[in-house]
Amino acid sequence: MLSTRDELISQQLLTITEQQSQLIHTITNGSNNNNATDTSNPQTAICTGSLYYWTGIDDKMHTVPFNFKFPSYTCNTMWNLWFFGNLNENIVPYKSISPAHDLMKQQCKINYCRTKTIMECLVQLAIDGNIIEKQKDITLTNSSSVYDFAYPQLLLSLYGSAPKRPADININTLANRKYKNRTST
Repeated sequence: MLSTRDELISQQLLTITEQQSQLIHTITNGSNNNNATDTSNPQTAICTGSLYYWTGIDDKMHTVPFNFKFPSYTCNTMWNLWFFGNLNENIVPYKSISPAHDLMKQQCKINYCRTKTIMECLVQLAIDGNIIEKQKDITLTNSSSVYDFAYPQLLLSLYGSAPKRPADININTLANRKYKNRTST
């Protein structure tokens, strides 16, 4: 168990990390308002996140809070979380999460793996289409256009024709379809 002194140090470290995140946001965007919204792009800033100390669990620093649940949302939502993180929950870009180190539950690790598979496919489609040269070229400015180029191509490769309500397809559904297509060819 940690002493009260260690818990105080841990809390101070979290506070410093949050302040650092706010400063980086201010420098990057010229504002300290993390709740600013831009209707043209659902993500207005890249979340630098915080470090979380899992007291009494493994006593190590993590990029997500203890018992963080890696979500399973629509592809577009996961695209934004993957590259830019979650400002509301102060979580780093999901691509920076270590499934072995930061995810406790097997289902979260599966969701991470499926999301990574689809994100890699989308990025490769954008590279093949000369929209970007490498993944690091994806920015807040071009993210929507990169996604809008790659997503229809991904759907075509997985379904052969446009599925019903393509914007509502869950990331896990796409990954399962990708795995199924891989094994059937």
